[in-house]
Amino acid sequence: MSITEVTGIREIETLYLQLLFRCNFSCAHCFHGENLKRKERISRQDAAEIMQYFVHNHRTSQVVLLGGEPFLHSDIADITADAHNLDLRTEICTNGHGIFRRKLPALVGRLDHLRVSLDGLQPAHDEIRTTGSFYDAIETIEYAVDLGFRVGVTMTITSLNVDDLPELVDLLADRGVASLKLHQLRLVGNARRNAHLELLDAEAVKASLNACSDQLPLQLDDDLLAASSAVACGAAEQGQHLDRIEMTPAGGLTMSCKAVGKDAHAFVWDFTKGQVAHRPTDHDEVLLGIPQVNYVAKA
Repeated sequence: MSITEVTGIREIETLYLQLLFRCNFSCAHCFHGENLKRKERISRQDAAEIMQYFVHNHRTSQVVLLGGEPFLHSDIADITADAHNLDLRTEICTNGHGIFRRKLPALVGRLDHLRVSLDGLQPAHDEIRTTGSFYDAIETIEYAVDLGFRVGVTMTITSLNVDDLPELVDLLADRGVASLKLHQLRLVGNARRNAHLELLDAEAVKASLNACSDQLPLQLDDDLLAASSAVACGAAEQGQHLDRIEMTPAGGLTMSCKAVGKDAHAFVWDFTKGQVAHRPTDHDEVLLGIPQVNYVAKA
């Protein structure tokens, strides 16, 4: 059975396509955890088939290419070109390591948005990721802006970096960054071993947001404000629009960020048949009604 037959969802705006698990980092909050060691990867041919399926069956208009680290995929430039040829708004989310900068010129005219992960200012970012990675990511941002890319930054809010927000906003705005997207930390993968990173104080988040200048548009998971208005994944009515769906390199599909990393997918991509298949379990996101995540602009 298809997604529409089970849930009533017809339109899915954005496909988050994890091309491979492999990464050159093993960040303290990474939701992949032990999966970082897995070798599955989505081939260029499969990626094209997946994107075509969602365009044709769910009117998908945007694809975000993820990993692991998507620039470790040998066909990343061709996959980006294939997405562009399908008229998909195409985004890549990267850790911004310097070894990947040489791949950026080949993406000019094909990539709509480059998003670089930063987890605070240098001390917090390097503690969460790896020593030297903050300034490396900043150099990648500056280089991408110089090449003419629209560049955004994504940040997971933790106990280490919540107070960094005001200074980071100004630093990024000065470097031509277009937006900053803020995520709630979820205790899956590596984060389960680093629970000290979790921040449960919504007032601390609000105070930091209120101290930010208006130089940079901010978009945030409203769970950060303890004010979520999300709808459960299993509560769709016929014809409902869904903002996002995410696919792992092994083909698991999840509709909510709150289900990512929990092996809670009710649907999988059948690589043999080239279509989505319903694979219900007693802990999948549709059966349990795991809420979707609502992203809002800073008030």
